[in-house]
Amino acid sequence: MPHSGPPARDNFASLLDARARAAAGPQSSGAPARRAGPVYAVDTNLESGSHSLDPMSATEALSRIYADERAHAAAPPPAACNRETIAKELRLDPQLTARELERIRREFALANHPDRVAALDCDLATRRMTLANMLIDQALQERRSARARG
Repeated sequence: MPHSGPPARDNFASLLDARARAAAGPQSSGAPARRAGPVYAVDTNLESGSHSLDPMSATEALSRIYADERAHAAAPPPAACNRETIAKELRLDPQLTARELERIRREFALANHPDRVAALDCDLATRRMTLANMLIDQALQERRSARARG
């Protein structure tokens, strides 16, 4: 049976690049590209005398990766978690329309949703989102009641 794989002159990296391009398919939506982290070479064969371009220990490579991830992590939500502070952050105003309130809800969720913060901040983010949703729901209910009255 003939060999149907890539030509022998291709290296493994170019094979992976080709597979990634094929899996990605045509770029249609113009969505932003995902951030790719740096690649670190770990020299695992120190006795042989062969060295990679940037040899380092596995521990050093992991610490660099974790530092890179921390640098790109979302900022933790503000520590304040009470009704008054959340209301100020939301900038709730009796003149806001239902559509504006829903926009404010989405913007707040984008910055504060528990799925978008570090694991250590999830409880705080959940409390903040609960309060924000409650305040926005109350404001929406007040708008509906005022419309029904007159």
